[in-house]
Amino acid sequence: MLKQLFLIGELTGKTEDYTLSIRIGEKHVGFSISEAGTGSLTTLVFYSAELINTESLDHLLSQQPLLKEKFRQVFVGFDYPEATLVPDSLNQPGSAPFILNALYGVNGQSTILQDAVRAWQLQTIYAVPTGVHQWISKHFPGSRYWHQYSIGLKNIKPAEEEGHLLLEMRMEDLSVILSAKGKLLVAQTFSYTNPSDVLYYLLKACEEFHLSPATIKIEISGLIEKDSALFREIWQYFQFPELRNPQWNINDPNLSVAAHFFTSLNDLARCVS
Repeated sequence: MLKQLFLIGELTGKTEDYTLSIRIGEKHVGFSISEAGTGSLTTLVFYSAELINTESLDHLLSQQPLLKEKFRQVFVGFDYPEATLVPDSLNQPGSAPFILNALYGVNGQSTILQDAVRAWQLQTIYAVPTGVHQWISKHFPGSRYWHQYSIGLKNIKPAEEEGHLLLEMRMEDLSVILSAKGKLLVAQTFSYTNPSDVLYYLLKACEEFHLSPATIKIEISGLIEKDSALFREIWQYFQFPELRNPQWNINDPNLSVAAHFFTSLNDLARCVS
C-alpha cells in the first residue's frame, strides 16, 4: 500500500508543455511536473511503501491519472542499490551482468541497465527489477532514464581538488557519493535505523580514504530536518554542512516542508545529457 508523504501544487496547463520526472526505488516512488522551458515546479507527489512493485505502481497510476497524459519529456531516476561504476577503459561489452552478480547476487529477475557518465569517464551499471522496468517502458515509452549515481555525479565537477560528499537521505536508506582530487572514491547506498548509523557510514568513508571530515564539503538533501539530531551530529564532524536546495521555483504559498526534501527530483528534471 502506498503512503503519500508529500503533495505540492496542481497542474492547470497542458501536459505537453511540461517535463515529468519520476524517482523510484525499493520503498519509494515520487514524481514532479515542471515547466519544460523555465523549470518551475507545478506539481510534486511522493510516496513510500514496504515494496514498490508493479501492483503499487498500478495503484499510483489510479491515484494520479494525470500520469496517463502525454508530456513533452519523461525522465526516470532509478534509486536501486545494486549498482557500481566502472571506468570506461575497463568496461567490456557484456560484462555488466557478471559484475552485478558477483557484487550483489543479481539474477534473472532483474534487468541490467547502463549509463555513460561522460564527464567522469565512467559507466554506471545497475539492476532494476524486471517488472518495474517493464512497467515504466509500457506506460512511458520513449522515456529517458539514469541511475541515482549518474545523476548525483552531475553535481560534482571532476576537477575539484577538495573532498566533496553528496548525501541523499530517504526513509530507510541513504546514498553517499564521495570524491576528492578529481577521483570518485565512493558511490554506495546504505540502510540505516538511527542517526548513529548514518554518521558511522560517513566517517568510515572518510577514514577509508584518509580524508579529514573537517576539510570535506558536504551537501545534504532528502528527508532530514535542519534541527534534527542527525544534522546536529553531522555538524560536529563536518565543517559547515549545507542543505542542498533545488534550483527550480516552487510557487506554492502553502508549502510547509523544506525544499531540500525534493532536490533529487529537481536533479533528475535537469538531466538533459
